[in-house]
Amino acid sequence: MADDTRPPRGVSLASLEIEIQRWLTELGHSEASWTVTRATFRRFVRFASSHGVVDVVDVDAALVQQFIDAPGVRGGSPSPATQHQRRSALRLVFRLHSKNDGTSVDPTLHLALPSREADPARPLTDIEIDLIRGASLSTLHETRLPAIVALAEASAITSEIAYITSDDVDLCTRTVRLEGSRNTRARVAQLSNWGVAQLRRRIETVDDGHLVYR
Repeated sequence: MADDTRPPRGVSLASLEIEIQRWLTELGHSEASWTVTRATFRRFVRFASSHGVVDVVDVDAALVQQFIDAPGVRGGSPSPATQHQRRSALRLVFRLHSKNDGTSVDPTLHLALPSREADPARPLTDIEIDLIRGASLSTLHETRLPAIVALAEASAITSEIAYITSDDVDLCTRTVRLEGSRNTRARVAQLSNWGVAQLRRRIETVDDGHLVYR
């Protein structure tokens, strides 16, 4: 029988919940966006503990794959959608931890999952949006990539993002003016709370007002 009472050798899995929540808060994520990820991660911590793993350094791809493939409460194999949700939640946690820690390796990096049972084009889930936001922030000092993600979330396309300046952004009304393109009309788009925080950080760092290309 695995001894799940042994002390962790380094960073414990259980402590990651507090670390990642603090990290996401600093990056402008809401509590609601963390709720589903936290629930999945807590299930993973219990699953890992039942396999004798309590320390981050002992988590490997095989253990994560076992968790992703584990039957749900009703038994039976999990659906592809459930598998992707589990991987997305764990990838957010371990990727942010690896950026913050600098020595750990993301155990979800090379996992392959079956295709989703859905149309190729679909809206991103909240967890996927959080994952993209987290990936855009290599450090708390990174501003360019988060600004691009913030503008894309507001419906700006690549050809529009290239020309947006700080004059187009109204942080008070949480909007951005988009000039349009050959395929899109000019419009005023709403920014998310996270987007406002990232564009504010970006505006404070640029000299000529160009948010993406200088």
